[in-house]
Amino acid sequence: ATAAPTLIRHLMDKSASVRMASVHALVRVAPASREAVDALAETLTREGKEHSQLRAAAAEGLGEIGVAAQPAVLALMRCLMSEERRLRRAAIQSLGKLGPLALVNLRSALLEADPALRGGAAEAIEIMGPEGAEAAPELIVVFESGKDGAKRVAVDALVAIGKPAVKPLIKGCKHKNPTVRLWCARALGRMGP
Repeated sequence: ATAAPTLIRHLMDKSASVRMASVHALVRVAPASREAVDALAETLTREGKEHSQLRAAAAEGLGEIGVAAQPAVLALMRCLMSEERRLRRAAIQSLGKLGPLALVNLRSALLEADPALRGGAAEAIEIMGPEGAEAAPELIVVFESGKDGAKRVAVDALVAIGKPAVKPLIKGCKHKNPTVRLWCARALGRMGP
């Protein structure tokens, strides 16, 4: 018998402590239970301030689960636009930990208009480091078209990617906009030889 169904029911418990303990326990059983992953992803959508810590804990937990958390990538992506800073940070960290499993969605998010979504996606790719190399072209787009905050996050992600980002950054050094050229040159300098 598996503990997942009981723990999932406890996500609705009246006690915040019981709900939180259930999230942490589900993280441990989730690799063997798709229903546990689904329940944690559903927890991310709960409304109300009283569920704020629970949502953040579920987002953090999904990153700890690893490959089995792939079905929750879209739910984590939606958290990038949350007004709750802790939830956004947890989602960014988890998407970064999921690496290639989340990369397709993160690359798409880099091309969206929403600055919070773009910034969060770039930060998650930064966490991935070299595993995020396929996103270098989209990061350059963010860099070219974004405001200074977006430029900084995109450059940080490109630096974290390392060698695979050198060619796009060299191309950026030839951009018509001097600010783009400046940031690309700085990024190449941060990367070293």
